[in-house]
Amino acid sequence: MAASHGLLDAQAPASGPAPARPFTRISLARQFLVASVLVLAAAVAATGYWVSQRIEASIVNRTASLAAAYFESILSRRLDKFMRDGELDSETRRMLDDIFVHGPLAQRVVRFKLWSPDGLIHYSSDHVQDGMKFPLHDHHAIALSGQMLAAISPLDGPDNAPERARWSRLIEIYVPLRPPGSSMVQAIAEFYHEVDTVEAEIVSAQRQSWVTIGLGAMLLFSILYALVLRASHTISGQQSELARQVQGLERLLAENRRINRRLQEAGARTTALGEMSLRRIAADLHDGPVQNMAFALLRADEPQAHAQSDAVRASLQEAMQQLRDIAAGLAAPSMAQLSLADALKRAVADASRHGGVAIDSDIDPGLPDAPLAVKFTAYRVAQEALSNAARHAPGHAPRLRACRDGETLLIEVADDGPGFDPGRAPADGHLGLAFLRERVQLLGGRVGIESAPGRGTTLRVRLPLAPEPPAGAAGPVDAAPDA
Repeated sequence: MAASHGLLDAQAPASGPAPARPFTRISLARQFLVASVLVLAAAVAATGYWVSQRIEASIVNRTASLAAAYFESILSRRLDKFMRDGELDSETRRMLDDIFVHGPLAQRVVRFKLWSPDGLIHYSSDHVQDGMKFPLHDHHAIALSGQMLAAISPLDGPDNAPERARWSRLIEIYVPLRPPGSSMVQAIAEFYHEVDTVEAEIVSAQRQSWVTIGLGAMLLFSILYALVLRASHTISGQQSELARQVQGLERLLAENRRINRRLQEAGARTTALGEMSLRRIAADLHDGPVQNMAFALLRADEPQAHAQSDAVRASLQEAMQQLRDIAAGLAAPSMAQLSLADALKRAVADASRHGGVAIDSDIDPGLPDAPLAVKFTAYRVAQEALSNAARHAPGHAPRLRACRDGETLLIEVADDGPGFDPGRAPADGHLGLAFLRERVQLLGGRVGIESAPGRGTTLRVRLPLAPEPPAGAAGPVDAAPDA
């Protein structure tokens, strides 16, 4: 499974991490801080401006309502004759002078004009404009439609030259006048009210509204920022954990690729070694049992074959024993019912019986149970190591020690024979140690050999006791002892 995943991963196109955008490099809380300050500043400015305009319009309309109420209650009845005849008599003019020129109302209503629908000023508290005619503008049109209108004016109308000489701006109030019992507007009463009398109230109300909006925005921002800050800390922690997990996955994928490559290399070597092993078996059969059987056949064809029956029988028995030895070396005993310690003891017993030598063994009886693959490999390691010692160090009884070392099984086989140079390539046909290395490497174990000419040989093998080989455990076979 690991090899298939590694192969798929090796075939996938490599892709690096996408470059981070500059704005995403800062935390979510700081992003919210920058964005919310800009949005709230714009929202507060727009809301404050709108509320300020509404406050100004409300105060102006309230002033206009008071002026209209005063006009309706006091002056409208006295102008009935003017609205019927279209002429303003001298008595009405004196009354208007007493109110808007000489009376106390003149301190607040700085100018009063009485217009007819054709643009003629019938009366003005500035008598210079009495009888003058001017083109009407939008405010007059609204008043002629029957609606009262109030607005702060910059005094840019054609009739405002006298007012511009004294004031920069005034509150203009337009009140439509209708005769009793008629809905037709016959005249327009225009009041000019000083701005200073209401400007302080407007500024105070606007200032209060700005403070209220600002405090509300700050409170809203504080609550939202606290929530976003907590969420940002949570997300940052999750991002860090995710990055850590991604790095772990990348390491696992890289290890998977390495294991896949090693498995492919091991498979290739195993294939080559299999072919060489078949050739070795063929050579063993040819040089051993086949030669003995051929010798027996030749003897059987001779005239004196009956006299040499003992020699023929001995050759056939020797060939049979050689075939049994070869078969015994190829087939391992059943491991399902054996413990790990028993499997090693079985290998020692078989090697002692086939080699005819006593083997000094020290096998820990408390070795834990292990998977079947580990038992087979441990058996083959002990079998091959003891067989090599019997072949290459005759007369020197080998020693075997097996124990648990952490999460691995340590097998050590030593002899006091002639030794060899581990760095030299093995001679043709000597495949036992190569097969041993392949078996151990496929399980994630390691092989170490310590030997030199005239100094004996020590073979150390470590096998993992876990069901699966740990990631990265499979490595090259070391020439140094158990590195």
